[in-house]
Amino acid sequence: MSYRNIPKIGLDNLPSITNETRDILIEHGITDVYTLYNTPDTKLINIGIDTLFAKNLLQEAYEIMSKYISTFELDEGLRKRIAKKDEMTTGCRDLDDLFGGGLVTTQLYEFYGPNRVGKTKLLHQFICTAALPKKFGGLDSSSIYIDAEGSFAPERLKIMTPRFGLDFEQILKGVIRFPIHTVNELIECVEEKLSPILENSNVRVILLDSIITNARDEFTGIRNLPIRQGVLGKIASTLKKTAESFNAVVIVTNQIVTEFSNGSIAHAGGNVLGHESQFRVAINYVPEKPEIREFFAEKGIDLPEEKCYLRIYRNGFQDIKGGI
Repeated sequence: MSYRNIPKIGLDNLPSITNETRDILIEHGITDVYTLYNTPDTKLINIGIDTLFAKNLLQEAYEIMSKYISTFELDEGLRKRIAKKDEMTTGCRDLDDLFGGGLVTTQLYEFYGPNRVGKTKLLHQFICTAALPKKFGGLDSSSIYIDAEGSFAPERLKIMTPRFGLDFEQILKGVIRFPIHTVNELIECVEEKLSPILENSNVRVILLDSIITNARDEFTGIRNLPIRQGVLGKIASTLKKTAESFNAVVIVTNQIVTEFSNGSIAHAGGNVLGHESQFRVAINYVPEKPEIREFFAEKGIDLPEEKCYLRIYRNGFQDIKGGI
């Protein structure tokens, strides 16, 4: 059927539409279901519609339009929107494979593990791989480094950049660092400072080391746990929306906690962070192999729970030839 023969279906036919949402859509030129269907979710988020609600509206629009447009044409439109996402290499083939090809824009990734396991070094490696040309698996992108632990170290980049054929001074100049000392500073950063930079630059990568540091310091004890969880949820949710809105990769590090019930190790932040992060990887030491780290994919969209092993060097993580 030709698109010219598709009837104009009003937004009120969407089961979950509200008056407020309908008015927002109309104000931005989205006046019917077909127009909504052809609108990327990132635009809906940018005009003030909640991320999950936006995805739900698009699904409802898809179901309505399926009565008038062939499944092939609908899926082709969806495919084109998905095709806008890009992949970034981690610098290690085995870790790329763990993610099904690399780190994908629009996604929030969480890496957690014990102290000195290499989380910060990994973020510095991502600064390098983000800057690689797209033909070499990068995003040709500078990076934002939200530094809540005072961990950013130019000397690490100076050691890593030759490995990737990059100019140290150029890479260092491109890093936008936000030193963070309090929870309020972190909230202000993610809510107010990121969007203007992403709108007016080639930055596609946001790194946060770490998401839990300030909240752990400021909200101690069981009585403050609900406040801490609320703060973490707000920060993580904002970062996820930012990734979706600007087609960026957001990567956060996290610390560990010991579960009182069984003594097992888990990521700090509990279900709040567990819900918001789309991919979560535990980094662990390997007994009797101090130079080896285990990367275990605990959570991932359409990915199985798998693991890989990498060797840690002064110039970053690298694949292990011949296994461990």
